[in-house]
Amino acid sequence: MRPNTQAKNQTRTITPAAPQDMLKLFSLLKKPHASSDGEDGKLHDHTNGPPTDMTNWDVVQVVVSPGPLGILLDGSHATSVVLDTFETLPGGSKGVLELHGGITHGSVLAKVNEFDFLATKMTLMEAGHVLRETAHLERTLTFKVPPRRRASKVAHEENVTLLSGVTTSSALNVLSDLDDEMDAHTPSTRGSFTNTTLRKPSLTESTNTIVVSVKGPSLEPITPKKKNKFVTVDVPPGPLGLNLDGASPESAVVLGFIPLPDGSRGDLESHGGVKAGSVLIEINGENVSKLSLDLVRARLGAFAGSPRRLLFCLPPSASASKRASQASMASRSRSIVAKVKVIVDEDLDLRRKLELALVMKFDKRKISRKECWFLVDTQWMARWVAFVGQNGPLPGPITNEALLQPDWHERLRGELPGEPDAPREGLERMVHYRCVNPMVWCILSELHGPGDAPVLVRYVLDINADSVDKESVQVLLHDPHPTAAALVLELLSKCRRETVVED
Repeated sequence: MRPNTQAKNQTRTITPAAPQDMLKLFSLLKKPHASSDGEDGKLHDHTNGPPTDMTNWDVVQVVVSPGPLGILLDGSHATSVVLDTFETLPGGSKGVLELHGGITHGSVLAKVNEFDFLATKMTLMEAGHVLRETAHLERTLTFKVPPRRRASKVAHEENVTLLSGVTTSSALNVLSDLDDEMDAHTPSTRGSFTNTTLRKPSLTESTNTIVVSVKGPSLEPITPKKKNKFVTVDVPPGPLGLNLDGASPESAVVLGFIPLPDGSRGDLESHGGVKAGSVLIEINGENVSKLSLDLVRARLGAFAGSPRRLLFCLPPSASASKRASQASMASRSRSIVAKVKVIVDEDLDLRRKLELALVMKFDKRKISRKECWFLVDTQWMARWVAFVGQNGPLPGPITNEALLQPDWHERLRGELPGEPDAPREGLERMVHYRCVNPMVWCILSELHGPGDAPVLVRYVLDINADSVDKESVQVLLHDPHPTAAALVLELLSKCRRETVVED
């Protein structure tokens, strides 16, 4: 970022406002105001858009990974995307944009990949839609960053707000009469545009509400955040008995626990250290804090057949949560809040067509010598056919446990000898189970969930044949699994419907 050399070489003394001059601030609260931008002294209205002259602003590009950005946008700029401040990511860490250091308050987001916000004069709501639709992609963000001199004035304006308790723009209208140094920049009332990430289509029909709020200034004192607490749990192969919150699609938040197939409690629930509201941030040392809920579920499914070490970030204590809630309510009571509802649901008719077409595209009767067959319970397959072909309900996770010995779970946990994927006696192909290729298995498990049972993989079309070892299965799924995950994500995004209504 280039400093303003002209401002750097000048030393000015700003005389504080006299008491009688400070009284003038209150008379200007409801008057329209303008501010000057650039060295030419031209006046520009900052209420609805960015400065018209950004020729001297730096251009900064940052490449960010899929997931949340960790930024709050200024809701007072309806026709532009202006950065207000940063926020921590769900795992408690700082985002890439904040860590970069070159993006400052007041920066204007000009482009996201091929979307040019400034050239197309895109509104804040339209830009927010683009940011949501590209959240699953790697993005190149281009910012117009104000010179360092401008950033220092913004900091001074914040101090004026805290001292006077009035809007920054009105205060600087009076201060500009006292010293022409303050004529360079006068932003409008600071605010924050908070846009909750839209929930991706779930596996059940549901209606969700997203609230978009524009808040005015708040004098709530800033309190330092307490250090996050973490807990590590080692769990054996098999189901976790973990219920993750589908209402938080941007991260893996613990909603609670569910009994295991045999009715017992899982290791995570028995551990006692993992609480509702905890966030799963590591799986076997791999950082998943920036992954979406769907991707975390996919990673958990990939390690279902092996021991796992899970690291959770615990939620704040009850007293801290209560204080945060009270502070939020107090701030909200002093804010001007404009709410709209974004109703999100899923077009199941479209999903049925796309899902059937996707499975049929990759279904085949023959596989290569390097591939294997994946076995699927025919009862579940019948429910899936009813869903895609007869307008039936969603089939739910794959139920292959119906094909296994009753004690498969004890075998999986190592409590009894024998292979956990040992089949029941008397099973016949096409009657009790069907065989699909690796790509179809990955698509179905991504769409509906693999279930709790071990994956049934055979080299031949016979459930009683020798099973394929776990290492070979992982190698086999190395390519089709991420491909299927991307295709399913694209399919679900096409089926998502959004309706914006005023609250």
